[in-house]
Amino acid sequence: MSSREGVGVYIGAAGPSDLVDVVAERNAFAALTLDSASELLPAAGPYRITGGRFAESPFGIAAVGDGLVGVAIDGAEAADNAIVGIALPNLRHGTIIGATATGNPTGISANVAAALEIRESEIATNQEGVALVVQPGATARVHCSNLRGNLPGAGLHLVDGSAADARANYWGAPSGPAHPGNPGGLGDLLRDGANGGAGSVDFSGFLAAEATPDDCLQPAVVEIPTADGPGLALLAVLLALGGLAALGARRS
Repeated sequence: MSSREGVGVYIGAAGPSDLVDVVAERNAFAALTLDSASELLPAAGPYRITGGRFAESPFGIAAVGDGLVGVAIDGAEAADNAIVGIALPNLRHGTIIGATATGNPTGISANVAAALEIRESEIATNQEGVALVVQPGATARVHCSNLRGNLPGAGLHLVDGSAADARANYWGAPSGPAHPGNPGGLGDLLRDGANGGAGSVDFSGFLAAEATPDDCLQPAVVEIPTADGPGLALLAVLLALGGLAALGARRS
C-alpha cells in the first residue's frame, strides 16, 4: 500500500492485499485505486476491502490498469463521488457484499470478464445505480439489495451483454421495477434490451419491502484468484458509458 498523486490510497500488488476500515476522502482522482500492475499473471490481487469510507473524489474505489483485477468488497461505503462510487472496468472475479453506494452519478460500474456477485447492498440516490458490461461467458448477479431513488437513470442498466441476474431485489416500490415486462412497476428503472439497454435481465421474485439477508438466493461461487496482472492506465470503456428460494409474502 502506498500513495500516488491524486489518490488517497494506492494498492498495486502481485498477491492478496487486505484493506480494513480505511477512510479516504476528497482526493483529486480516487479515494482508493487498485492497480493491475503485473505483466506476467492473469489478474492482480485479489484486493479485499473490508469496511471503510471512500468519498468526495471523482472515483470512490477505482480499479485501473491494462490487466484484470480480482476484488472482494465487504461493507465498504462509496458516497458523494463526482463520477463513480465503485468503478471496476477491468474486473475478472468480484464480490460486493453489504456495500453502500449513494450520491454518485453512477453507484457501481463494472465490466465483467468472469463473474460478479453483488448482494446485501444499498445502492440508492445515485443518478444511475448499477451499470454493467457482461462479457461473453461471464456472469453478473445482483441479489437481495436495495436499488432505489436512482434518478433520472436506472437502478440497474445492462449496458452490454446477453444477460444479468437481478432477482430478489427491492426496487423502491412494492410494485417492482419500471420495465416493459412489469406493467405498473413504480420502482427504479431497469434498463435492458427491452428499453434501450442490452440483453435480458431477470428481475423475477422482486421484493415488496427492503431487502434483508434472509431474502438472498443461494450465492454464486465466485472464486477470487490470487494472481496479478499488468500496468497503470486510465479508466476505459465503462467510464465513458455513463436456485430461487421460496418467495414468501415479501416477494411479488
